[in-house]
Amino acid sequence: MPTVTEEIAYRTEIVFTKTALSISIDEPSPQIVKHREALRSFGAQNFQASTCIDEKWFNDNIPCRGTCPAGTNARGYVMAIAEGRYQEAYLLARQNNPFVATCGKVCGAPCETACQRGKVDEPVSIRALKDFAVLQDKLSHEEVYSWIRKRMGKVTLGRDSDFSRRGKSSLNDVPRVAVVGAGPAGLTAAHDLALMGYSVCAYESGSNPGGMPEKSLPRYRLDREAVKKDVDTILSLDRIDLAVGKKCGKDFTIDQLREEFDAVLIAVGLQKGRMLPIPGIEQEGVLSGLDFLMDVGTGHGLPMGKKAVIIGGGCVEVHGETLCKVVQGGKAIVMGGGCVATDVARALIRINKCKEVHLVCLEAAKGCRPDNPKEEMPAWVSDVVESIEEGIIFSTSWGPKRIIGENGKVKGLEVIKVKSVYDAQGRFNPIYIPGSERIIEASNILLSIGQAPDMSFMDGSSGFELDQRKMLKMDPLTLSTSKLGVFACGDILRPGLIINAVASGQLAAQSIHQYFGGTGTLGLAQPGPMESIPVPRRFERFLPRLKKERKLPALIPTKKRVKGWEAQECTYSESSAEGQAERCLNCNVSPVILPNANCILCGGCVDVCPPKCISMAYLQKADLDSTVDSKVDGYGPWAGLVHDEEKCIHCGLCSLRCPVDAISMIRFEEMLDVIGRKRC
Repeated sequence: MPTVTEEIAYRTEIVFTKTALSISIDEPSPQIVKHREALRSFGAQNFQASTCIDEKWFNDNIPCRGTCPAGTNARGYVMAIAEGRYQEAYLLARQNNPFVATCGKVCGAPCETACQRGKVDEPVSIRALKDFAVLQDKLSHEEVYSWIRKRMGKVTLGRDSDFSRRGKSSLNDVPRVAVVGAGPAGLTAAHDLALMGYSVCAYESGSNPGGMPEKSLPRYRLDREAVKKDVDTILSLDRIDLAVGKKCGKDFTIDQLREEFDAVLIAVGLQKGRMLPIPGIEQEGVLSGLDFLMDVGTGHGLPMGKKAVIIGGGCVEVHGETLCKVVQGGKAIVMGGGCVATDVARALIRINKCKEVHLVCLEAAKGCRPDNPKEEMPAWVSDVVESIEEGIIFSTSWGPKRIIGENGKVKGLEVIKVKSVYDAQGRFNPIYIPGSERIIEASNILLSIGQAPDMSFMDGSSGFELDQRKMLKMDPLTLSTSKLGVFACGDILRPGLIINAVASGQLAAQSIHQYFGGTGTLGLAQPGPMESIPVPRRFERFLPRLKKERKLPALIPTKKRVKGWEAQECTYSESSAEGQAERCLNCNVSPVILPNANCILCGGCVDVCPPKCISMAYLQKADLDSTVDSKVDGYGPWAGLVHDEEKCIHCGLCSLRCPVDAISMIRFEEMLDVIGRKRC
C-alpha cells in the first residue's frame, strides 16, 4: 500500500496530464447525512454543494479543538508559532485554560490523538508546542487578563434568594463562593467565577496551592515553576482569596461554609490510594505508590531496598500524610500498567538508586494485542520506552496472587500468568492460567491500583446523599449535589487528565453562575465570528509541509536522567518549533463548491484526491431532504459530489485539478484582534 505522501506524488503528476475522466459511481457515502453538506439541485442530472459554516462545523472539522475537554484553540496557537507570533500563541493557548503551563508539560493531549495529520503519518506535537509558547510569554498578569477580557462574552451576575436574605442589596456586593480544594479543578472554577465578577475564597489543606500536580507529579516530568506560573496568574485576580493549611472536616465544615457563603464548590480530588485485598497485604514493606509519590513530591527522602515491585496503575492522586517508616531490604516491586506506576518506578530509581525495580501489571505489553488494545497496558508508549531505558524490568500479563513475608516483613510477591483482563462484554474480569505461578523477590511492594476520595471533608456536615460507590451523588450536567447550593467538580466526579479537571472546573463555574440566576457565559472556548478568505495556490505550500517529519523535543541522556530530578525533556528552539508547527494541515482551509460555480461533474477532483474523500453518487430526494436546510425541487435521482470532511487532508489538489474553477480553497478564520497578526 502506498503512503499518503507517495499517493500525492503520483496524483500530482496526473493532475496536469488528464482531463475529464470516465468514473464509476460509488455507493452514497455515510457522510451524506452530515448537515453541513447542503446539496442544491440546479438541473435534471446535476447539483452543487455549498458548505454551511457555523460553530458546529468549526468544532467538527478542527478535531484538535473539538476533542480538547476545555475547547483549547490548538490550531490557532500552532499556526501562530508557525508564523513566528509566539506571544499570540501563548495567549490563544491561555485564553480558556488557566493551567496552560502545567498542561504544556504533562497534558495527556487528546488533541494529538484526534489530529488529522495523524491520518497521514504522525500527529502534530501540539503539547510540546504549547510548552514552547508558554516559555515565550513576556506579558504581565494584567496584560494577559486585559487581552482575555476583550474576548469574554457578556455576563450578567445573578443574585439568588439566599444572597438577598443576607441583606446584600448594594450593586457593589456580589455573591460569594467558597471553593474547597485548590487544584486544577477548584482553581479553574475560582478563575472563571472571578472573571464573571463573583467573589471567591479557595481553601487548600496543604501548604501550597496547585493540587496533585504540585504535590505528587515527579519533578523530572513537571517543573514546579510551571505550576507556580499558572497559580500565580490565577491568584492575581482581585476577587480570589486563598487560605492554605485549612482542612475541610477538621478546621471547618461544609455546613459552616454554606452559612457564610452563597455557594460552595467541593474540589478535593481523590486523595487516598487504594489497597489490594490479597493474602499478605498486612506485611511491613507494603506501601501505597501514591503516598510514596507524595513524599517524593514534598522532598522527603525515603529509605528503600535495592529491589522494588510496583502493583497497579491509574491516575495520580495521593494522600497528604508523610510516611514515617519504610522497611529496609534488598529489593522492591511496583505493580501496575498505568502512568502512575511508571512514575513510581522511575522515582524509585532516582531517589533510592535501587539496583532492581520490577513493574508488574495485568495487561499485555504495548503492541502485543493490536486486535484488542484495551488488553494492553494503559501507560503511554513514551513512558514505557523511557522506563526501559532507565532499567525498569517489566513483567506484563502477570497478576498478584499473594505477598510472601517472613517475620511480618515482605520477602516477595507470588504472581500468576494472565490469559485475559476483560471478558467478552468488556468488563474487568481477569482470567489466569493455573500452574503458571512464580515468585519475584522483593523487600518493598508499592501498590498503584487507583485512588479514592478522602471523605473526611464531610465530617460535621449533613444533607449529602451518596451513590452506590459511597461517592457524592451529584447531577452530571449541573454538578450540583443533593445539598442546596453545594456543587462538586474534578476527580471526585470522574478521574481523568488535568485538562479534564480544568473542563470540570469551567462547567462548575457556569453552573454556579446559573444557580445565582446569572445570564451569559465567558465563551472563551467558543469560536468567534468567522470570515471566509480565498486561499490561492494552496497545494504549492502544502507539499513541502507534508514532507516534514514529527520530531519531539530531545531528552537529556539516560545516565544523567536517573541521577536527579532535572526536567527530562528539553524545549524546542525557535526554528524547530516553527518547523513542527508547519506540519499542521490547516483544517480550517477546506475545499468548497460555491453556489454559483459551474461544476461539470467531470470527476477530475475524484481522480486526484489522495485520501479519496471526494466521491460521486446518485442521490434521491429523500437523501437531500434529510440533510439540507430547505426542501429540494424535483424527485431525482441527481448525480453529485460528496465530500467526506473526516478524511480530507486539505491539500488543495481538487481545486488545482478542476478545469472550470468550481472548487475553491477557503480559509474560515476567526476574526480576532491579535498581536502582530499577519493578514493575507
